[in-house]
Amino acid sequence: MTSDLDDPEVAKAIRKFALQNALEYDGAGEMKSVLGRMFGAHPNLKKHARDLVGLIQNAVDEANKLANEQGLEHVRILLEEEAPEALEKRVKERREGLRPLDGEPTGVVLRFAPNPNGPMSLGHSRGVVINSEFARMHEGEVILRFDDTDTKRKPPSIEAYDTIAKEFEWLTGRAPDRIVTASERMPLSARLTRTRTRTRTRTPSPTLTPALTRTLTLTRTRARTLTLTLTRTLTLTLNQARRIRSRARSWRSTPASRRRSCSRRRRASRRPR
Repeated sequence: MTSDLDDPEVAKAIRKFALQNALEYDGAGEMKSVLGRMFGAHPNLKKHARDLVGLIQNAVDEANKLANEQGLEHVRILLEEEAPEALEKRVKERREGLRPLDGEPTGVVLRFAPNPNGPMSLGHSRGVVINSEFARMHEGEVILRFDDTDTKRKPPSIEAYDTIAKEFEWLTGRAPDRIVTASERMPLSARLTRTRTRTRTRTPSPTLTPALTRTLTLTRTRARTLTLTLTRTLTLTLNQARRIRSRARSWRSTPASRRRSCSRRRRASRRPR
Protein backbone atom coordinates (compact mmCIF):
# COMPACT_ATOMS: atom_id res chain seq x y z
CA MET A 1 0.00 0.00 0.00
CA THR A 2 1.46 3.34 -1.04
CA SER A 3 1.87 5.91 1.75
CA ASP A 4 1.53 9.66 1.38
CA LEU A 5 5.21 9.91 2.37
CA ASP A 6 6.24 8.00 -0.79
CA ASP A 7 5.01 10.85 -2.97
CA PRO A 8 8.00 12.51 -4.73
CA GLU A 9 6.40 15.90 -4.13
CA VAL A 10 6.65 15.34 -0.38
CA ALA A 11 10.37 14.65 -0.55
CA LYS A 12 10.84 17.72 -2.75
CA ALA A 13 8.91 19.88 -0.28
CA ILE A 14 10.94 18.60 2.67
CA ARG A 15 14.22 19.48 0.94
CA LYS A 16 12.90 22.89 -0.12
CA PHE A 17 11.78 23.87 3.36
CA ALA A 18 14.97 22.48 4.93
CA LEU A 19 17.18 24.55 2.60
CA GLN A 20 14.98 27.59 3.10
CA ASN A 21 15.16 27.24 6.88
CA ALA A 22 18.95 26.80 6.85
CA LEU A 23 19.32 29.92 4.69
CA GLU A 24 17.06 32.03 6.92
CA TYR A 25 18.80 30.99 10.14
CA ASP A 26 22.43 31.02 8.93
CA GLY A 27 22.95 27.27 8.91
CA ALA A 28 21.10 26.63 12.17
CA GLY A 29 17.76 25.41 10.85
CA GLU A 30 15.42 23.51 13.15
CA MET A 31 13.26 20.47 12.53
CA LYS A 32 10.16 21.89 14.28
CA SER A 33 10.13 24.94 12.03
CA VAL A 34 10.29 22.80 8.89
CA LEU A 35 7.65 20.46 10.30
CA GLY A 36 5.25 23.37 10.78
CA ARG A 37 5.78 24.53 7.21
CA MET A 38 5.17 21.00 5.92
CA PHE A 39 1.89 20.75 7.81
CA GLY A 40 0.86 24.13 6.40
CA ALA A 41 1.59 23.06 2.83
CA HIS A 42 0.39 19.43 3.21
CA PRO A 43 -2.24 19.12 5.97
CA ASN A 44 -2.89 15.49 5.01
CA LEU A 45 0.55 14.55 6.40
CA LYS A 46 -0.41 15.30 10.02
CA LYS A 47 -1.45 11.67 10.49
CA HIS A 48 2.12 10.65 9.54
CA ALA A 49 3.79 13.08 11.94
CA ARG A 50 5.82 10.38 13.72
CA ASP A 51 7.38 9.10 10.48
CA LEU A 52 7.71 12.59 9.02
CA VAL A 53 9.89 13.83 11.89
CA GLY A 54 12.75 11.47 10.97
CA LEU A 55 12.69 12.43 7.30
CA ILE A 56 12.69 16.13 8.12
CA GLN A 57 15.48 15.81 10.67
CA ASN A 58 17.74 14.15 8.08
CA ALA A 59 16.96 16.88 5.53
CA VAL A 60 17.59 19.64 8.10
CA ASP A 61 20.94 18.13 9.12
CA GLU A 62 22.00 17.91 5.47
CA ALA A 63 20.92 21.51 4.73
CA ASN A 64 22.73 22.87 7.80
CA LYS A 65 25.86 20.94 6.82
CA LEU A 66 25.77 22.42 3.31
CA ALA A 67 25.33 25.94 4.71
CA ASN A 68 28.17 25.59 7.23
CA GLU A 69 30.66 23.83 4.92
CA GLN A 70 29.95 25.38 1.52
CA GLY A 71 28.36 28.65 2.58
CA LEU A 72 24.95 30.24 2.47
CA GLU A 73 25.47 31.34 -1.11
CA HIS A 74 25.67 27.70 -2.17
CA VAL A 75 22.33 27.03 -0.47
CA ARG A 76 20.87 30.05 -2.23
CA ILE A 77 22.04 28.72 -5.62
CA LEU A 78 20.45 25.33 -4.88
CA LEU A 79 17.15 26.99 -4.07
CA GLU A 80 17.29 29.09 -7.24
CA GLU A 81 17.70 25.89 -9.24
CA GLU A 82 15.25 23.65 -7.39
CA ALA A 83 12.63 25.95 -5.86
CA PRO A 84 13.01 29.64 -6.74
CA GLU A 85 9.70 30.48 -5.06
CA ALA A 86 11.29 29.63 -1.69
CA LEU A 87 13.55 32.67 -2.03
CA GLU A 88 10.63 35.06 -2.14
CA LYS A 89 10.32 37.01 1.09
CA ARG A 90 7.34 35.83 3.04
CA VAL A 91 5.19 38.69 4.15
CA LYS A 92 2.63 37.82 6.80
CA GLU A 93 -0.58 39.71 6.36
CA ARG A 94 -1.59 41.46 9.50
CA ARG A 95 -5.26 42.09 10.01
CA GLU A 96 -6.23 45.26 11.79
CA GLY A 97 -9.55 45.57 13.51
CA LEU A 98 -12.26 42.95 13.86
CA ARG A 99 -13.14 40.38 11.26
CA PRO A 100 -16.66 40.99 9.88
CA LEU A 101 -19.37 38.62 11.03
CA ASP A 102 -20.23 35.73 8.72
CA GLY A 103 -22.65 36.82 6.03
CA GLU A 104 -22.04 40.47 6.95
CA PRO A 105 -25.52 41.00 8.45
CA THR A 106 -26.97 44.45 9.06
CA GLY A 107 -28.96 45.69 12.01
CA VAL A 108 -27.31 43.37 14.52
CA VAL A 109 -28.23 43.83 18.18
CA LEU A 110 -25.57 43.31 20.83
CA ARG A 111 -25.68 43.78 24.55
CA PHE A 112 -23.37 44.49 27.45
CA ALA A 113 -24.80 43.26 30.76
CA PRO A 114 -22.72 44.28 33.80
CA ASN A 115 -23.69 43.99 37.45
CA PRO A 116 -24.05 47.56 38.75
CA ASN A 117 -22.01 46.87 41.87
CA GLY A 118 -18.99 49.03 41.03
CA PRO A 119 -16.96 50.59 38.20
CA MET A 120 -16.07 48.59 35.11
CA SER A 121 -12.93 46.44 34.99
CA LEU A 122 -10.53 45.91 32.07
CA GLY A 123 -12.48 42.79 31.10
CA HIS A 124 -15.67 44.81 30.99
CA SER A 125 -13.97 47.45 28.85
CA ARG A 126 -12.89 44.87 26.31
CA GLY A 127 -16.46 43.63 25.89
CA VAL A 128 -17.79 47.16 25.53
CA VAL A 129 -15.29 48.08 22.81
CA ILE A 130 -15.76 44.86 20.81
CA ASN A 131 -19.55 44.98 20.89
CA SER A 132 -19.64 48.66 19.98
CA GLU A 133 -17.25 48.12 17.08
CA PHE A 134 -19.34 45.24 15.71
CA ALA A 135 -22.44 47.40 15.98
CA ARG A 136 -20.71 50.21 14.08
CA MET A 137 -19.48 47.81 11.36
CA HIS A 138 -22.90 46.24 10.81
CA GLU A 139 -25.17 49.25 11.40
CA GLY A 140 -26.53 47.73 14.60
CA GLU A 141 -27.10 48.82 18.16
CA VAL A 142 -25.71 48.05 21.60
CA ILE A 143 -27.95 47.60 24.63
CA LEU A 144 -26.57 48.43 28.05
CA ARG A 145 -28.45 46.04 30.35
CA PHE A 146 -27.98 46.40 34.10
CA ASP A 147 -28.20 42.90 35.56
CA ASP A 148 -29.28 43.95 39.06
CA THR A 149 -31.60 41.10 40.07
CA ASP A 150 -29.11 39.20 42.27
CA THR A 151 -29.28 41.46 45.31
CA LYS A 152 -27.70 38.92 47.67
CA ARG A 153 -24.47 37.86 45.98
CA LYS A 154 -23.93 41.09 44.01
CA PRO A 155 -25.94 43.89 45.64
CA PRO A 156 -26.26 46.90 43.31
CA SER A 157 -24.49 50.14 44.11
CA ILE A 158 -26.46 53.34 43.71
CA GLU A 159 -23.57 55.21 42.10
CA ALA A 160 -22.70 52.39 39.68
CA TYR A 161 -25.65 52.95 37.31
CA ASP A 162 -24.48 56.44 36.30
CA THR A 163 -20.79 55.54 36.52
CA ILE A 164 -21.03 52.59 34.12
CA ALA A 165 -23.12 54.57 31.63
CA LYS A 166 -20.52 57.37 31.61
CA GLU A 167 -17.62 54.90 31.28
CA PHE A 168 -19.42 53.22 28.36
CA GLU A 169 -19.72 56.54 26.56
CA TRP A 170 -16.08 57.43 27.31
CA LEU A 171 -14.81 54.12 25.88
CA THR A 172 -16.91 54.10 22.71
CA GLY A 173 -17.38 57.78 22.02
CA ARG A 174 -21.15 57.48 22.07
CA ALA A 175 -23.94 56.68 24.50
CA PRO A 176 -25.61 53.24 24.50
CA ASP A 177 -28.44 52.89 22.01
CA ARG A 178 -30.68 51.57 24.77
CA ILE A 179 -30.39 51.19 28.53
CA VAL A 180 -32.37 48.38 30.14
CA THR A 181 -32.61 47.66 33.86
CA ALA A 182 -33.39 44.01 34.55
CA SER A 183 -35.16 44.71 37.85
CA GLU A 184 -37.68 46.92 36.06
CA ARG A 185 -38.67 44.00 33.81
CA MET A 186 -39.44 41.56 36.63
CA PRO A 187 -43.25 41.84 36.24
CA LEU A 188 -42.89 40.98 32.55
CA SER A 189 -40.70 37.97 33.39
CA ALA A 190 -43.24 36.74 35.95
CA ARG A 191 -46.12 37.11 33.47
CA LEU A 192 -44.23 35.23 30.75
CA THR A 193 -43.33 32.48 33.21
CA ARG A 194 -46.98 31.97 34.15
CA THR A 195 -48.01 31.94 30.49
CA ARG A 196 -45.41 29.34 29.49
CA THR A 197 -46.30 27.17 32.47
CA ARG A 198 -50.01 27.15 31.53
CA THR A 199 -49.08 26.29 27.94
CA ARG A 200 -46.91 23.34 28.93
CA THR A 201 -49.24 21.79 31.54
CA ARG A 202 -52.25 20.75 29.48
CA THR A 203 -54.88 18.18 30.54
CA PRO A 204 -53.74 14.58 29.79
CA SER A 205 -55.41 12.87 26.87
CA PRO A 206 -57.97 10.11 27.72
CA THR A 207 -56.01 7.70 25.54
CA LEU A 208 -52.93 7.86 27.78
CA THR A 209 -52.07 5.00 30.08
CA PRO A 210 -52.93 5.43 33.77
CA ALA A 211 -49.25 5.52 34.76
CA LEU A 212 -48.46 8.28 32.28
CA THR A 213 -51.60 10.18 33.33
CA ARG A 214 -50.47 10.14 36.97
CA THR A 215 -47.01 11.32 35.92
CA LEU A 216 -48.40 14.25 33.91
CA THR A 217 -50.74 15.21 36.74
CA LEU A 218 -47.85 15.22 39.21
CA THR A 219 -45.79 17.32 36.77
CA ARG A 220 -48.63 19.81 36.47
CA THR A 221 -48.88 20.10 40.26
CA ARG A 222 -45.16 20.66 40.57
CA ALA A 223 -45.33 23.29 37.84
CA ARG A 224 -48.02 25.19 39.73
CA THR A 225 -45.96 25.02 42.93
CA LEU A 226 -42.88 26.24 41.07
CA THR A 227 -44.86 29.10 39.54
CA LEU A 228 -46.09 30.25 42.95
CA THR A 229 -42.59 30.04 44.42
CA LEU A 230 -41.08 31.93 41.49
CA THR A 231 -43.79 34.59 41.69
CA ARG A 232 -43.12 35.18 45.39
CA THR A 233 -39.37 35.36 44.72
CA LEU A 234 -39.81 37.81 41.84
CA THR A 235 -42.15 39.96 43.94
CA LEU A 236 -39.60 40.11 46.77
CA THR A 237 -36.79 40.98 44.33
CA LEU A 238 -38.97 43.60 42.66
CA ASN A 239 -39.63 45.28 46.00
CA GLN A 240 -35.89 45.32 46.72
CA ALA A 241 -35.23 46.82 43.28
CA ARG A 242 -37.85 49.52 43.90
CA ARG A 243 -36.17 50.49 47.15
CA ILE A 244 -32.79 50.66 45.40
CA ARG A 245 -34.19 52.87 42.61
CA SER A 246 -35.82 55.12 45.20
CA ARG A 247 -32.50 55.51 46.98
CA ALA A 248 -30.80 56.16 43.65
CA ARG A 249 -33.20 58.98 42.78
CA SER A 250 -32.71 60.46 46.23
CA TRP A 251 -28.95 60.19 45.83
CA ARG A 252 -28.97 61.96 42.44
CA SER A 253 -30.90 64.89 43.94
CA THR A 254 -28.40 65.21 46.82
CA PRO A 255 -25.85 68.07 46.44
CA ALA A 256 -22.35 67.00 45.36
CA SER A 257 -20.74 68.17 48.61
CA ARG A 258 -23.06 66.03 50.66
CA ARG A 259 -22.44 63.05 48.36
CA ARG A 260 -18.70 63.26 48.96
CA SER A 261 -19.25 63.54 52.70
CA CYS A 262 -21.50 60.47 52.73
CA SER A 263 -19.00 58.51 50.63
CA ARG A 264 -16.15 59.37 53.03
CA ARG A 265 -18.20 58.28 56.04
CA ARG A 266 -19.16 55.06 54.29
CA ARG A 267 -15.55 54.23 53.43
CA ALA A 268 -14.44 55.03 56.97
CA SER A 269 -17.07 52.68 58.41
CA ARG A 270 -15.78 49.83 56.24
CA ARG A 271 -12.17 50.08 57.42
CA PRO A 272 -11.12 47.37 59.87
CA ARG A 273 -10.63 48.61 63.41
